[in-house]
Amino acid sequence: MENNTSERFILIGAPFVSDISDNLPDKMKVLDILAQNDFLPVESGMFAPTTSEYYWKVLERVAACACCYLLVIGKQEAGSNAPQYIKNELKHIHHVGIPVILLIFDDDELRTEYDPRQPGAPHGSQQIIEYWRNTQGLEKAVQNALKELKNILVQRANPDVVYDLNDPGLFARSVSFQAYYYSAINLEVKDYRLEIGMSRKVSYKGTIGYPVREWDFHDHDRDDPDINNKIYEGIAYLRSGYLYFDMAKRLEPHNGLNIRLYFGNANSIESLRSQEVLFGSIQGITSRGANLIFCYKTILAKTEDTGHHTDPDIKDQIDRLLHLTQKSFLTRAKTLRFKEVKTLKLDSHRVDRGKHLEGVYRVWTEVRGKDGAEMILQSKMVVEKNYQACIYNPVFGDEPLHCEIHFSKQDSGKDKLIIVMRRSGEESAGVGDIATVAMMEFPKEEEMKSGVFIGSYCSAGREPGSRNRKENEVGTEVRGGYFVTKREDLKRQTFPVGVFSIEKFEKDRILYDQMLRRLRARNRRQPH
Repeated sequence: MENNTSERFILIGAPFVSDISDNLPDKMKVLDILAQNDFLPVESGMFAPTTSEYYWKVLERVAACACCYLLVIGKQEAGSNAPQYIKNELKHIHHVGIPVILLIFDDDELRTEYDPRQPGAPHGSQQIIEYWRNTQGLEKAVQNALKELKNILVQRANPDVVYDLNDPGLFARSVSFQAYYYSAINLEVKDYRLEIGMSRKVSYKGTIGYPVREWDFHDHDRDDPDINNKIYEGIAYLRSGYLYFDMAKRLEPHNGLNIRLYFGNANSIESLRSQEVLFGSIQGITSRGANLIFCYKTILAKTEDTGHHTDPDIKDQIDRLLHLTQKSFLTRAKTLRFKEVKTLKLDSHRVDRGKHLEGVYRVWTEVRGKDGAEMILQSKMVVEKNYQACIYNPVFGDEPLHCEIHFSKQDSGKDKLIIVMRRSGEESAGVGDIATVAMMEFPKEEEMKSGVFIGSYCSAGREPGSRNRKENEVGTEVRGGYFVTKREDLKRQTFPVGVFSIEKFEKDRILYDQMLRRLRARNRRQPH
């Protein structure tokens, strides 16, 4: 609250009626809470006797200097003239137009008597209504009312400007961006469009900023031809050095969505005209299918209009960055020039540094067969551009496990490649899922030609005795261990996925020497 007395002065209605007027502890609690919240409470009866003919004129004159009128209504004795007196006082307060707080004892008769939302009740002031039954309830009612009052006072200081998104003048001077983010729902990079109108400032929840409209966010799958139904509206504003885009859309419950974007180190909203690329974080919650919350990186690339005009090479770089940062949560973001996009860095890595990872890989782990025999579980991992990957594992036959690939720079200074695998599809939910995290040193490009790489993994999934497990499926009783992998020549015929005896691979001396010996050495087991 500011130090202006009129913004702190609360006028309390003269009739602290019946039991409240006689109950000094309850009355003092109300006054104490007002004082603790930096308000100055004054009872209207202190200015003139309520029986005076000048009382009503004095009441309106004093009320015009107050930020709010508060009235506590308690139980009333039969035959009391309080109801008529209170209504008369409220009538004069409504004429002044200041906000009114009514703290009404929770009684059906009193609800009917004083709730201004009843048919025929007087209007003209903003109403804050709370109900109570005991001292604790009264304290809570006062606190709740003051929170709402503070919001009203902020909005009155910065009154909302009613604007229509269809008003052509509102976005006559605007800045448009093509935006990208990693979708937690679709598990891929998605795009949307954002436009900031610079023609006219508006107010939103007491905050002054510029109008924003955005479309296509999580609406790619909606069968709605009406583009106007896909537009989210909100406001762009500055706070504590961050540039915020706050947007909301009210749809049917299964399509409901609220989103908020954050961009750091912003000097002014007008400076967006000189920014070609913005890096930030995005938060939201959607109720489509299930309540899903996400908070990932987002990138805005400036365009000439609201069309899709991002350069393909730049788009490829953006995809790579977002795939690598899909688990990055809210951080203080930075702004970069458009020309710098091609040399983006993450954890000291160039974004395009991992292109040499693309290809098909043979992956070996050791398992034991039903008779205790030592077996090799051979899987196939496919890494595509932008670090999209999947792995084919005999546990689920032909069903691919989608992988998330991350880079991480460890304290040791060595770069690590982290692969997270999950089962996909409609049946993926539940205890039968496979979730595996594997880690290995980041391979250099020259090592990829003939190198065999080893790493560790931790896995959780179906137990060997799961009733949904097929007879020929391999259980996942091995929860952790080591694996070896080697990229195969794409010109060669693909290798089989399955569980095989070690003898099968001993015939191929190259594979045996390169892969099995290294795997067993790491597991501290003697090779055959």
